[in-house]
Amino acid sequence: PTSFVLLPTTMIVAHQQIGHCQIELCCDVVGIYNIGRLQENQRNYTQALEALEHSLQVNPKLVYGRITGWGQDGPLAQAAGHDLNYVALSGALDAIGRAGQAPTPPLNLVGDYGGAAYLCMGMLAALLEAQRSGQGQVVDAAMVDAATSLMTSTYGLKAAGLHEGPRGTNLLDSGSPYYDVYECADGKYVSIAAIEIKFREELFDKMG
Repeated sequence: PTSFVLLPTTMIVAHQQIGHCQIELCCDVVGIYNIGRLQENQRNYTQALEALEHSLQVNPKLVYGRITGWGQDGPLAQAAGHDLNYVALSGALDAIGRAGQAPTPPLNLVGDYGGAAYLCMGMLAALLEAQRSGQGQVVDAAMVDAATSLMTSTYGLKAAGLHEGPRGTNLLDSGSPYYDVYECADGKYVSIAAIEIKFREELFDKMG
């Protein structure tokens, strides 16, 4: 699995070339390193870990961020995967699409970018803590966890009986005529999202 490491610290103090990857200790700069590729060469991987240990000794405020698809451990930790796989396992993919049709891949916005956003929030929080306490930490994010977390409100609506139907039959998944996309005469599309009654009344008034 691919794991990326982000290394921000307080000042440029050193850099070390390890294979094709450069380990940097730098100020207000985030470096991204593909640890998955380092792991292909055990010697380079071992050297990378030693460099990271050294950087923690040099600067205990170091915030070390890493992101994987399935997480650091568990039955799928070492399995390959891409955004669509993570989104499928979270249940998000099954919820997206039109009634009677196969689920629609939501680009790679949910797993890849959702996971990156969660990692970013975690690292920002860790950097604030490092400024306050002087103690850095490891921030670990998994794309499957991010996708699952993003489904919280939908699962909440389902538990409340407000999103009970199959895919494409509910309020926010193209199951409502006032929350959908319609083709226009010029072949392009317009989105309608008049959920509240006052907005629907305005819409109907404009439509005549």
